[in-house]
This record gives sequence, structure tokens and C-alpha cells, in this order.
Amino acid sequence: MSREKFSFWLFAFSAALFGYLFYFFLKPFIVAALLVLATFVFARKFEIRLDGSKYRLVSQNKELISASVLTLVFGVLIFVPVGYAIVYVLGDIASYDMGNVSAVHSKLLSLTADNSLLNDYLKTKITEYINTLFSEAFLMEEAKSIFAGVGSFLQGVASSLAELALIVVFFFLLHWFKKDITFFVKSLLPMGDEEKVSMAKEMVSAISVVFLTLVGIMIAQGVAFFALMLFFDYNASLLGFFSALSSVVPIFGTALVWVPIALSEFIKGNILNAIIISAYSWFVMAFLIDNFLRLYLLGQVTKLLNSDYKINEFLLFFSIAAGIAAFGFWGFIIGPSITALFLSSARAYKNMGHK
Repeated sequence: MSREKFSFWLFAFSAALFGYLFYFFLKPFIVAALLVLATFVFARKFEIRLDGSKYRLVSQNKELISASVLTLVFGVLIFVPVGYAIVYVLGDIASYDMGNVSAVHSKLLSLTADNSLLNDYLKTKITEYINTLFSEAFLMEEAKSIFAGVGSFLQGVASSLAELALIVVFFFLLHWFKKDITFFVKSLLPMGDEEKVSMAKEMVSAISVVFLTLVGIMIAQGVAFFALMLFFDYNASLLGFFSALSSVVPIFGTALVWVPIALSEFIKGNILNAIIISAYSWFVMAFLIDNFLRLYLLGQVTKLLNSDYKINEFLLFFSIAAGIAAFGFWGFIIGPSITALFLSSARAYKNMGHK
């Protein structure tokens, strides 16, 4: 075995062991790395301004300052709405009035007894069934299921918060040491300098364009539904947040939020409210924002990044869908990033083949 082959296989083996050792941190690290690439242009512009500062201490520590500011902004944008949603949901569970169960029990019995369409036999059977549903033994079994569900929910919340915390930590470290990391990665690639720069530029452009456009759409969808819910008896902030999150889900999108709200109003007999919510949500959120605003944001982002990167809408759609299916919520950035990496590496391989 030649010296080069031995070095390659040793590196591959050690890389595999390294990946296995840090497997638990792999997903947060990948997400953080992609977010760093997506916000690279902002970090670069900020560092250029810091480099021109008259204070030597500021210019010497521009990477640290830039990483700290971007991490602070990112952390606030992530943890404030997530924390608010968790506190609200847990508070709603803790403040639930068990007297409502008794009220529902009495109401059902009253409706059954007063129903003239039912004969005495059916009334007796329905009353027995209602009493069984609200019996102490049945409620105790349901309480066990509820507590088990709450326990699973809290475990999931704790796991998600730990993952978010790791993403924020890695985001800070990767931004701080991005220059050293970039130099190390570039030295490992068996490509020419021009090809490395071209591939890196295409990757950064692809991830930045997709991520910043999706974030813009999320913010617009959240604000639009928040503004609508201010006129109804709902928690506008919470529903706006859920609307923003659901906007990245392919096919269904914000319909996961506004359709149940419209159905709830319809069931309550508020037909006009249901029509207003449905019409506004479809026209403003599903039509205007998803079509016209998306194209406008895409143009503005490409102009901001000075990029000519374009991606097929269907390919982007399936990339997001596959990413969410494979990696959960963060798949909305991992999926398109993997697709961009594949396309850019395929172009680099094609160009190398023609030389």
C-alpha cells in the first residue's frame, strides 16, 4: 500500500470514529453550520465595519464581536417565541378547571332527558353510556393517559430546548472560528483554488437565498395571521407564531392553523367569522404571500447577496418535503442545502471532466 493510500484510509477511519464519537451533536452541528453559511454575508459586512473602527481592540476582535452579536440576535429570535409558546401551553394545562368536566356531564344528561326524539329505552341507554364516560374509574384511566401524554410532551420539550441550545452554541463557535475552519476544509479538498472558490460561493449563495427567503415568508405569514387574530377572541401572538412555523410545511402550510380556526367558528355558529378567516387566509396568506411576496423576496435576497443563484421551484418543494421527513423541522434548511451541495459538486465534477 502506498503512502498516499495509507494516509487516505487512516483519515477516513479516524473521520468515521470522530463522527461516531460526536454522533449526538451531529444534527445540531450541521444545522448550526448551515445557519452560519446562510448568515455569512451579514457577518462579513459587519466585520468589515468593525475592521474600520478607530478602536484597535474592536478591530482585533471583530470575529468575536460579530459572532456574539449574531448569536444574540439568533438566540432572541429562537428562544423568545418558543419560550412564550411553551409557557402559555403549560400554563393553560395547569389552570384547567376540572369543574368543566362536571358541567359537560350535567349538560349532556340534560340534553338527553329533554330530547323528544328519543324514546325511554334510548334515553336510558344513552344516560348509562354518559355516566360510564364520566365515572370515576373511567376518568382515572383517562387521567393516567393524560399524565403520560403530558410527560412525553415535557420530555420532548426538554429535548428540543437542549437541541436549540446546542445549535446556538455551535452557531457562535462556528462564526467565531469560521476563518480557521474554512482554511482547514479548503486544504483538504483535492481541487484547484478557482474550483474551491466557485463551489464555496455557489454553496453559500444557494443556502443563503433559500434560507433568507423562507425566513422572510415565515415572518410575513406570522404577522399576517397575527393581525387577523387581533379582531377575534384568540391568542393572536401564539397563533401567529404557529402560522409562521407551519408556513414551511409543504402542501398544507398555514392551512394547518387557519382551517381549524375557521372550522371552530363555523361549528360555534359564527358563519361570517368563518368566511372572513377563510377568505383572508386564502387570499392574503396562501395566494399573495406564497406567490407574489415570495418572488419579491427572492429578488431582493439575490440582489442583497449579489448572487444569480436560481433553483427550480419543484426541486425546492421536494427538497424541503424530504428534509422535513428525514430531519424534522430543521429539514427545511437541511434538505435544500443537501440538494445545493449535490448540484454544486455535480457541476464541479462536470467542469473537471471537460478539462
